[in-house]
Amino acid sequence: INDPNGLMQYRNMVHVFFQYNPYEAVWGPMHWGHVASPDLVHWVHLPIALAPSDPWDSDGCWSGSALVTTEDGVPRLYYTGSQDGFFYQAQATALPADPADPFLTRWLKPPDLNPLGLDLPPGGVRAQFRDPIAPWAVP
Repeated sequence: INDPNGLMQYRNMVHVFFQYNPYEAVWGPMHWGHVASPDLVHWVHLPIALAPSDPWDSDGCWSGSALVTTEDGVPRLYYTGSQDGFFYQAQATALPADPADPFLTRWLKPPDLNPLGLDLPPGGVRAQFRDPIAPWAVP
């Protein structure tokens, strides 16, 4: 595992998301692993939250953050999608398939929201445009 990406409390559960290569114990195609706990002592290992599957993240779901928005109370994941051999990075979001599920076991990456279309900062390099943080990435 690598980089804790999102720490979030939702429906009396603490969620931790982290970079994860499900194929071997070395750096590789980044996914987001997911664990949750009601008490920070007992943890449940949950299905992978994010996996490379879309044009904007075909080479990996890299670092980001998690938050529950104040607008609608729905959790969101913000992450860096990588494509074209890691040379193109874009920011993306995922929403829970079922916000009533306290374990948040399934996540959707809506194509109408992704990629987020954030502008590259002045002097920025598209191959190094990553790691959105929640306060910056609110909808």
